Amino acid sequence: MLTLLGFIILTGIVVNNAILLVDQSLIGIREEGLSIVEAILEAVRNRMRPIFMSTITSLVGMLPLVLFPGAGSELYRGLGTVVVGGLALSSLITLLVMPPLIALIAKLRSEQPRQDLVSSEA
Repeated sequence: MLTLLGFIILTGIVVNNAILLVDQSLIGIREEGLSIVEAILEAVRNRMRPIFMSTITSLVGMLPLVLFPGAGSELYRGLGTVVVGGLALSSLITLLVMPPLIALIAKLRSEQPRQDLVSSEA
């Protein structure tokens, strides 16, 4: 049961990082008038430190649950393992996979013809 709680914690942190990266990119495009690539690079530059800070603090906080034996440690070892492994991997994926994915989706959306929401009346 505690391992499942670890997955819920991990999902919340991982999704939050990706959402903030996308949001920062959209702010750069809409408000600052940057190109898509410039906005994504600026968003990664701005969000990299907070992502690493939250990841490192969570990893350092959870490592004792995984590494040190003690009374009751086997109960929380699954929770710690899920959060430590998931955060380490997801931080790299967020910073290495998300920017090209955002650029790809933005490019595909810009190539699609825009359709009016109001249908033309015959």
